[in-house]
Amino acid sequence: MTPETTQNDTPKDPAVEFLKSQIEVFHNSIDVAYACINGGSTPEIVTLHSKKFRQFVTKALYSLKGKIPQQNHIKSIIILLELEALEGVEREANIRIAQHEGDIYLDLANSANEQVKISKNGWEIIHASQSPVYFTRPAKMQSLPNPKKDGQLGRLAGFLNLESQDHLYLIFAWLLMALKPNGPYPVLCIQGEQGSGKSSVCRLLKNIFDPSLPVITSMPSGEENLLISALRSQVLAFDNISSISHSASDILCRMATGGGFSKRTLFTDDEETCFNIMRPIILNGITGLNGRQDLCDRTIFINTVPIPQNLRRTEEELQKAFAEAHPDILGGLCTALSTALQNENNPTPTSLPRMADFAKWVVAAEPALPIPPNSFLAAYERNRAEIIDEAIEADPVASAVIAMVAQFPQWTGTATQLLQTLNGYTSDEVRRLNLWPKQANVLSRKLKRAVTFLREKGVLLTFAKSGTRSITITSALPIYPVNPDNYQQ
Repeated sequence: MTPETTQNDTPKDPAVEFLKSQIEVFHNSIDVAYACINGGSTPEIVTLHSKKFRQFVTKALYSLKGKIPQQNHIKSIIILLELEALEGVEREANIRIAQHEGDIYLDLANSANEQVKISKNGWEIIHASQSPVYFTRPAKMQSLPNPKKDGQLGRLAGFLNLESQDHLYLIFAWLLMALKPNGPYPVLCIQGEQGSGKSSVCRLLKNIFDPSLPVITSMPSGEENLLISALRSQVLAFDNISSISHSASDILCRMATGGGFSKRTLFTDDEETCFNIMRPIILNGITGLNGRQDLCDRTIFINTVPIPQNLRRTEEELQKAFAEAHPDILGGLCTALSTALQNENNPTPTSLPRMADFAKWVVAAEPALPIPPNSFLAAYERNRAEIIDEAIEADPVASAVIAMVAQFPQWTGTATQLLQTLNGYTSDEVRRLNLWPKQANVLSRKLKRAVTFLREKGVLLTFAKSGTRSITITSALPIYPVNPDNYQQ
């Protein structure tokens, strides 16, 4: 019996055994295999099928045998290591942010391999060897500065040209939630006229805690490309979006608040890999979002205003000023996160708005935010009210329902009958638009998309699911006399 075999065992590959002495393999909750490369002062977490791991194997085997190994041998070794990883320990390889036993960890991604540990008792900078969590660092990830003790989040205001104080408060709130390791997350939509610095605001907000290259990108085409972006970055920032389709809106909703994704497993025809992944999202440039009620319902809208010429700064000046303020801003965020952890189990407000997890988290941190007491919920409710009003105004079907129930606070009938009725509460010009449904089934789909915002305005829609398909519309709105002739042209 040779030293490399045991009874009832096949011979072991010396190359595999050599590699196992230098790495730790594991898998995550969706069976992706990873290696922790222990060589050097900074261990690296990489997937077994990554280019970086293949390079590591090639270099390690060259040092062992003095010659470059054949590619087929490398592939066989990776397959064997993947089997061991899948049969071994399960743990997550996180990107930028993680949580363990109630504490939050932020990867600074610096050469010193440091993390920020945030607990309800405060925060501190620790070495990765002291941390219970693993982080993987995609190739384009950039490092963060060490946050400053007693940092001031309020310094961020000097870099933002916003329409109102409400919008500043909501940006503080969005940042705080985006640093929470698990969602659901509100989508942040930056709007404003040309020259108001929308792209600069997007870049700055992402760079606060998740800098990468490029900082912001165009919207990926298709679900799989968006998923790839999410697996490489904690914050998704998309620039210059002129419009958004229903399918893209649905994908963004699932990415922000959960819903799951699946894709064909690499090199297979009959296997799927399932992902339950949520990410904070920043959108810039959308003008037609009001017609996407599901996405609007998850969105905070922020308006930028034109920058006076005497206050404009060059990109170099802006970056230099931000680099100086960055440790202060990041330190203030860490302190606010610690406060949220202290207070997250305190009694919550009796009435929470849409995105209740977000609202509860920010309320818990509010004592550490540079905003007046109890101002966040009021700002959030005003923002939602504006979103709902604008969305209904942009939706001719919802507008017609509002007009109809002002005269008929209780209505029941089929979708075909409702379409005939609603035709009397809109103009000929609107009825000729593609936005206006021409068939009953299209009307039903549009109503189901608008049902949440109509409920917020006191209009309840019920869809009968058995017997004759019918729709019941009930209004709790004040009743005003409506003359249907006003809608005929």
